[in-house]
Amino acid sequence: MRFYITWHNDQTAFPASREERAKLGVSLVEMVKADMKAGMTKDWGASASGRGGYAIYEATSETAIGEALQKYRPYIVFDSVEPIITADQIIESFKRATAKK
Repeated sequence: MRFYITWHNDQTAFPASREERAKLGVSLVEMVKADMKAGMTKDWGASASGRGGYAIYEATSETAIGEALQKYRPYIVFDSVEPIITADQIIESFKRATAKK
């Protein structure tokens, strides 16, 4: 299953020091890169504002994605975690919905 995720930084969880904030930020993005190398994260991007972004994750279940995202908390808040349906799945759904019974 693939999931579309939107997220934002919880600024209250970040350290006050600029150096410590930068160190933590690099650490979080390195974790994303590790997930990409492992094949779990298929796409990831941050907004130019640096406040949030999106990710496409692949997991076997909703439980598995929830567990995988735990390592980013409390610094990252996940606004939505939505299963993705492919174009072919949507076409098949429309065909089933309009098929004669």
